[in-house]
Amino acid sequence: MGSNSDAIRNVLMFAKENPNKVVISNDKYMNSLQMYIQDDISVGNPDLFFPKNRLRANRMNESFLEENGAILDYFSKMTRSESNDYHQVWVTTSYVPSLHKYFLDLSFE
Repeated sequence: MGSNSDAIRNVLMFAKENPNKVVISNDKYMNSLQMYIQDDISVGNPDLFFPKNRLRANRMNESFLEENGAILDYFSKMTRSESNDYHQVWVTTSYVPSLHKYFLDLSFE
């Protein structure tokens, strides 16, 4: 994801600050959560980060984890994991046109 990880950070911040525009689910897996975000927000590089009807999975690099620890910890605490100690974060994204939603899955490893 490299330098364009700002787009993911911005979406995560939007989700935290606008809970009325986001549906968050943590009932599928212990160490992850899924978000559906209304598509009326501006997203950087949507074709790259939120491909239509396709999943894009990326392991976030160490610098992303270091720079965004607070927001990642915020979402990590929403998982059903007994421990919020993680060393890797995988972000899977997509755009679901039929729902008019951006999809984002955070997996804490």
